[in-house]
Amino acid sequence: MKREWKPGDVAWLTIHGKSAYLGMRSAEMGGSWVTATPVAGVHLHGSHDVSDARLLVVIDPEDREQIERLTYLVRGHRVGLGVDEDTISGALREFASPTPPKPEEPTGLGAVVEDADGKKWFRMSLENQTWPGEVWQEQYDNADRWSQWQDIAVARVLSKGVAS
Repeated sequence: MKREWKPGDVAWLTIHGKSAYLGMRSAEMGGSWVTATPVAGVHLHGSHDVSDARLLVVIDPEDREQIERLTYLVRGHRVGLGVDEDTISGALREFASPTPPKPEEPTGLGAVVEDADGKKWFRMSLENQTWPGEVWQEQYDNADRWSQWQDIAVARVLSKGVAS
């Protein structure tokens, strides 16, 4: 079945045999495609240039009506499955702007990391020492605060410390 494309439709396009171009259907020139990046030096492509187009769904995580409709469909028309509008909206925001992965834990003595709030943490034990529990200590604000790696929202590693 051939799809009838409408102006504003967004799709992954195959143009001149190369795929993975993001494009939007335009009303120009009888329904051309406009690509986000130029293909063969141009952004506007006629239907004869496009050999395949796969429709993409565009959902605005801030549009409450769209989120409510999607949540209803995800639930399968059943309530109480632990899926709500805030969960769906948060998931879509994460897809749109993914959280960078947490860096690997530095294991050297005196390693320094910075968390998402800009606080610095120091490693006070070597990897091969058998110190159970917290080996990271927060700088300044709360010198008595100790934590485990998995409990710190590390944004970046400032120093790997000294290996034994």
